[in-house]
Amino acid sequence: MTDSKGKLVPAGLRSLFGVHLPKQVNLAPGKEIELYGELEVRPDFGTGKVSVQYGRVFGNSSSGTIKLVSTLNKLATEKLELEIKSAPPPAIKREPDLAKSENNLKHIGLAFHGYHDVEKAFPAHAIYSKDGKTPLLSWRVALLPYLEQGPLYSEFKLDEAWDSPHNKKLIAKIPNVYVVPGSDAKEGETHYQVIVGADTVFEGSKRMKFQDITDGPSNTLLAVEAKDAVIWTKPDDLTMPKDKDKLPPVGEHFTKGFHVIMGDGRVNLLPHSIEPARFRALVTPAARD
Repeated sequence: MTDSKGKLVPAGLRSLFGVHLPKQVNLAPGKEIELYGELEVRPDFGTGKVSVQYGRVFGNSSSGTIKLVSTLNKLATEKLELEIKSAPPPAIKREPDLAKSENNLKHIGLAFHGYHDVEKAFPAHAIYSKDGKTPLLSWRVALLPYLEQGPLYSEFKLDEAWDSPHNKKLIAKIPNVYVVPGSDAKEGETHYQVIVGADTVFEGSKRMKFQDITDGPSNTLLAVEAKDAVIWTKPDDLTMPKDKDKLPPVGEHFTKGFHVIMGDGRVNLLPHSIEPARFRALVTPAARD
């Protein structure tokens, strides 16, 4: 790395595999570069000041920016001053919570199958009004009898919306099975969501049957760990982005990836790096992909 006058400032970046990768960058006052890895800077000569800001991400890796700013008095120093500001690590959960969330989703997967056994179809993404036009309550409410939550289910007025004066009182009674362990969700919120819209298992008021999933239940996704929490009784779920090169906001709770429930009830852990095209193929139930 060199300063704005071309003088060398040795630096190294430590990769995720512990390998030092030399890096030389021409810095000028106000210029920023992104850093990935553990930064090591040993200043030699030059004028100005190097400011380094980084935040821990995973393991020994870091990310942030480096910026060279002019000093008010260039005669005050012959060497570059180094300022390092550490940022607190993001709230990424580890293996104990990972296993608990997987267990929650296994129970939810079994509930989906229990519902199908009785109703001969999966639930729609919402309990709809009698005319089939207005979504009132989430699929999470519909699954309650199959999660040993029959008494709570009976408390709901199924012909009223989730935020009616009566049903709103039940939000605080969220079952533990709908809570991602260690998450930052507020009381009554969940990260477990389905993906709704055209070419998904949950398209409007339609209730899909096993025979409708021609891609195969084991190749089709039912529910995911979403990034953002929603009120568990509210028919509020994910949709696929119009940009086919993007994923919906999923995961970010665990370092190893995010969980999904497949149509056969299995719970899989998908990597954060999954290709959008591959994820879309899991969402569509009958696209022959």
